[in-house]
Amino acid sequence: MRAQAVACGDGRFRHQVRRPLSRRKVGAMGKNVSIALAVLAVMIGSVQAQTDIGAWKVAPADPILTVGHGAIFDSQGKEINPSPEFIIQAQQFYLKRLFEQAGSKLQIELTSKQQRLQDLKGLTPPDQILVNSALIAWLIESVKPADAAHLASKSGALRNRIFRITGKQSATVISKDVLRFLDEERLISYISPTTNGGQPYIDECRANRVPIPPDWGPARASLPTWDYGSRPIGTLRTKFIIRDQIAEVFKFENSDGICLALPRRVGDTITALGIICMNRESGKTCFWDNINVTPAPPFTDDINSQFRFPFDIPRGVRVPLSIFAGGADLFGGNGVCSDCHAGNNPFIVHPTDAMDVGEQLLSNNWPEPLVDPRWPQNPGPTTLLEGVPRISANTCLNCHNSGRKLRFPEVSNQLPGYCTTVLRDALGIGLDPTAPIPAATMPWGDVGNPNYQSDIDALLRSCSQPPIPIPLRVVVNGATQAQPGGRIDQSGDLGVCTGGDCPIGFCYWRTLHGPFWQRTDASIPFGAAEYRGSFLRIFAEGGRWRWRDFSDAGGPLMAAPGGTAECMIFRNISGVPNPNNCGSTFATIFDPTGTRLSDSSYVTSAGSTANALTGFIGNVAQAAIGRDQMPDTLRIVPEVVGSVVLFQRHTDSLPSPLAIGPLTGEAWINGCERWTPTYLASHVYSLTDVELVPAGRSREAFCFITGITGAWSTTGSGGAQPFAEIYNGTAGEIRLRVSPSGGPDGVGAYASCIKFR
Repeated sequence: MRAQAVACGDGRFRHQVRRPLSRRKVGAMGKNVSIALAVLAVMIGSVQAQTDIGAWKVAPADPILTVGHGAIFDSQGKEINPSPEFIIQAQQFYLKRLFEQAGSKLQIELTSKQQRLQDLKGLTPPDQILVNSALIAWLIESVKPADAAHLASKSGALRNRIFRITGKQSATVISKDVLRFLDEERLISYISPTTNGGQPYIDECRANRVPIPPDWGPARASLPTWDYGSRPIGTLRTKFIIRDQIAEVFKFENSDGICLALPRRVGDTITALGIICMNRESGKTCFWDNINVTPAPPFTDDINSQFRFPFDIPRGVRVPLSIFAGGADLFGGNGVCSDCHAGNNPFIVHPTDAMDVGEQLLSNNWPEPLVDPRWPQNPGPTTLLEGVPRISANTCLNCHNSGRKLRFPEVSNQLPGYCTTVLRDALGIGLDPTAPIPAATMPWGDVGNPNYQSDIDALLRSCSQPPIPIPLRVVVNGATQAQPGGRIDQSGDLGVCTGGDCPIGFCYWRTLHGPFWQRTDASIPFGAAEYRGSFLRIFAEGGRWRWRDFSDAGGPLMAAPGGTAECMIFRNISGVPNPNNCGSTFATIFDPTGTRLSDSSYVTSAGSTANALTGFIGNVAQAAIGRDQMPDTLRIVPEVVGSVVLFQRHTDSLPSPLAIGPLTGEAWINGCERWTPTYLASHVYSLTDVELVPAGRSREAFCFITGITGAWSTTGSGGAQPFAEIYNGTAGEIRLRVSPSGGPDGVGAYASCIKFR
């Protein structure tokens, strides 16, 4: 079943503003403003007057299964064109559900807002829909439901059926009374995304060597352009969504990878334009859509252009990439790109169709979407089908295997778009076989063949099940590389637990990049104005897990450290008898002068805890080879005389311009009453690229860094930073790789893996 897809071209509305608004700006709103959507409802008719939200009569089940590219699928998976009445009824369902999940204090606040809302007279259905969506987004941020990403996109898709920017004019005018209400009720607020949007997102993609696509529109001399200039390489024969619009295929390539764009036209006007770009080696993938992030001609003359709505693109108009929404700016629109665009490549491709450009679409590693961490992170590859009993040699694995780079993602009810729009449509389930639009594209010539039924049944069963537990995840300043810059001092939360997710378990680094260095005296607090150095750490503050990333060279631009931080919830860890009897304690090792060339700190008894290396402050590792022919080291050392210790070793013989100086290493010790962790890999060392967990057990494991060695204070030529990365290999195994992998600037790393529940 070769179904992997392209272009998430839905119009999305970013629920964020860059700064708080004063009430004097309610009319104009400011050019960089976009509404933060929140909760409570505006009702139609007799229901509108009710302020007891808990008493609202709503549908018994979610009326929307999933959305994508602006298409909306009902609870049966059928694409629909919802009326304003349907939209409001669906919004009421989400409002009531969020109200019931909220605490009593928040419920009182919502009820008060609803009462004040009744003072607005003469609201039109578009006004009501806009306020409802604003209220839904506010509640999503307050309640933090488990399905926040999909719920925000459903709400955005419903709203965007009413609001759309066409050329210079919006199809719908927003009442100033509604804008005033949203402002006075503080429904215009920050969302604080944990990934980049706008130009920083483009910079992040470029730093990860993802191709940056050309501006959209007519070709210009000497500038990169899409293949064939303004002409597509073909049109899609197979249409899984938006079946009444022609989808053209445009392609752009460079030495790093490939971009595909799928503009959908009505006449000469593009109504949806999604762009996906992938690095062919690493699989890192970036997404953009036609949402007006930074209004520019011809999208500046109407007040609605100052919100992040989808915009139409007339033929012949050139639109810079910076106008499109990308990365975190896509959250809360009418689609979750990484839901449908999952699997062994981020494109949904069918044999012999216009997008089937062969090996150019395949990466050497399991694709990693650079998207908001609340979106699916392309779980997988799945090993589900390896244990399915069969009645013949026919199996989906004949095609969907690591050799052909066509493996399935880890399907679950958290990928409704992939399960419904991609998988079921590819199998022809629920489609009309006589329809002019081709259906049932996979497997090749074997749709309905009973020999494949065991695999199909296993995939569909998994689609209805909860996902394999995944950690809370935040990417700090790029997963493995960052752009050079000036002083950086940033921090944020690693995750907030709600309901059954509490307490959050231990936090750790899954990927890590330097440089780590310090030139000021240890008497200067790290991060002070006069501090010169860099560090990265996970710490606890006010009962919350947090991260901090710092770099200040006091002169030339330098790349700051960073990585991927994760937190595993205790209840999802194998063998934990009671997650409420778990906790974490802190260990540190400190050398204020760098003259203690070897040092250790007692951590805990071996076997009863799981320990992660979490803080890298100052000169924790500088030399790949020291006077003793050993690399500098900072690591957790297991089972040293029946205990676990935090250990450092460094040399006093350093190549210029390096010098000995202060260093601090930090670790968190995570344990539970009557618990011994089940290790699938324990402190495995890599100087290049090694396997941590084989494919057959990779679905059970989560892995974290426990040590680093070598020249982690050095930035190489071209700004390349030392890094360690735990990733999914081509056969579904979990691996640990480091770079650079040799020479005077070489680095190494240790990692361990523990079994999920």
